[in-house]
This record gives sequence, C-alpha cells and structure tokens, in this order.
Amino acid sequence: MVIKIYSHFSVSAKRVEALKSCYDYTENEYQKLLKHIPIRWLSLFPAIDRLISNLEVKAHFIGVGTDECSNIITEFVRDCDKPERKITFLELFLHFAHQFMRIFHDLILQLEKKMTNSTNLYDIIYDLKVKLEIRIEHRFYGSTVNKNLNYFSKEEKEIFEKSAINAYQRSIDYLKKPFDFENSIFKSLKTLNLEKKLIYEDLLKIAEKLNLEIDEDKVFEECHIINRLMSEMTPKERDSPNLEKWCKLLSSSEVPNLIKIVESALAIPICNDFVERVFSIMNNLWTDERNRLRVEMVKAELCTKVNYSMKCAEFKTYVSDHKELINAVKSNKKYSFS
Repeated sequence: MVIKIYSHFSVSAKRVEALKSCYDYTENEYQKLLKHIPIRWLSLFPAIDRLISNLEVKAHFIGVGTDECSNIITEFVRDCDKPERKITFLELFLHFAHQFMRIFHDLILQLEKKMTNSTNLYDIIYDLKVKLEIRIEHRFYGSTVNKNLNYFSKEEKEIFEKSAINAYQRSIDYLKKPFDFENSIFKSLKTLNLEKKLIYEDLLKIAEKLNLEIDEDKVFEECHIINRLMSEMTPKERDSPNLEKWCKLLSSSEVPNLIKIVESALAIPICNDFVERVFSIMNNLWTDERNRLRVEMVKAELCTKVNYSMKCAEFKTYVSDHKELINAVKSNKKYSFS
C-alpha cells in the first residue's frame, strides 16, 4: 500500500496539486510522501510514519474518488462511511506495521552505531526477541490498533489477529534460525562489555571458542589487574563507551594475553553496514568522469574519508599548525608523513 500510494502521486503533478489543496484546507504544511525501496529495510518505517502522520492523503482519496487507483487504495478508504470506526480495516494493518517496524528500525540504527560491537550484540538481539514474545503474550498490536480493534466485526478481528500473531512468530523464528541464543559465541562475549567484573572462567571459554593460544596462568593474573583498574575508574570513565574503556585499561597495564582475547573479540563484525558504507563512498569517488583514477588514489581517498572524524574547520586548524605537512603536500616528491 505504501508503494502504491507513493506511485499514484509520483507519476502525476496534477494529483500532487490536488493533494496540496487538502493541506491548504486543513491549514497544514504539505509533506512529500516518502518512497519505500523493498531492498532497504530502513526506508519502510519512515515511509509508513509519513503516511500515517498525513491524514490529508486519506481525505484526498475520499474527495476525488478512487476510480483511477489500484484496488488496495480503494480498500484503504472503502469503509470510511462507517461513523463508529475512526480507521478503516486496512489502516489496522498500517498502524500495526508502524509499531512493528519501529522495533526493527531502532534495532538496525543501534547496530549501526560506531561504538556498538560484538560484546553488545547478544543483549541487543535477545532484547528484540523478548519484545516480540511479550507482544504475542499480551496480544499487543500497537496502542492505536488495540483501541480500535473492537469496532470491527468478529470475522475481521480474527483475520487481523491471525495475521499479526503470524508476523510476530515468523520474526522470532527468523531470529532463531541463524542465531543460537543458547550456544552463541556472542553470549560468551557479553563478559567483555565491562558492565561487571571480568570472570576468569569466562575468559578461558572465549579463548577456546576463538581458538586462541594463551597462557592461562597469566590470564588469571591479568584478569584481576583489569578488575582492580576498573574499580579505580571515575564515574565519568565508567559511563564512557565500551571501546574507550578498553583502550584506557589495556594501555594502563601489561596484559598481553588479555589484549589477544579482546582484540580478537572486538574484530568480529556484527553487521555489514561499514562495508556497504565504504562501497557507497567509493561509488561517489570513482565516477565515470574520474575513471582514470588509480586504485591507489581511490584507496587513499577512502582511507581519508573513513578514518578522519574532524570537521572542516578543525582540520584547517590542525593542518595550519603542521608546516612540515603543508610543505610535503606542495612538493612533487613522494613522501611519508605520520
């Protein structure tokens, strides 16, 4: 329905102008409908959210009729003449999908955060499973749906609930298929998230699962060194991201075996967003107009864009204070600069 409604307006400027008149009548600012790309998960929730927050779209179809529309748009407004119903039967599914997709949308954004790593993954996925199971247990389909569901016939209610519960259950089954909640290595890696003291036995299990050669006696000592350093942290340091805490702890002591365990664990990718982002940047750099760029130059530009977090003004100040770097850039000679 989201795709069909977007397509209905995207192919005709006349239809868009008619829709804008609905906004003028309600004295609201016109908001363009968003396109959902089926292969992009993150595009669905914003598209549904924009459609739900713009009741003028529904009013438009009621006013001009649905003769030139697809069947699903006709069904979208077909029972608007029933005064006891504030939403149509198809809108039940729209509002259900809205709260349903919000869960996945927020989860994907959480996974794509720069500081999220393998030590956080198990809790994130487990939390998703619990949210879905609770919704099945309490028959919760979103506040809007639960408030309006009793206004529909028994048959319609059964059809909707069967579809909604099936969506929840299929999501849970899909999660369980690749992710072993009982024996996943990510469950073991939770001990490295530094929310609690390190446990020696858990570190040995991680080393075994990652097939690491370590000195187990030394690991015992190193474990207690890190625990002592953690207890000496200030409240501000304890609230810092997991990676920052590990950098501080590992740089403050000689713990070679623990370094091997931690760096191996944190090197495990939890999603492919970084790889896709690199390919996206590369496509913007290596255009048809710049097709003579050497691979080495593309690599250099990629490394610069990906690894520098400074803003333009900050970078200008940084470069201005490094005369050696400026002279090296002006020179035609090859140089190495650190």
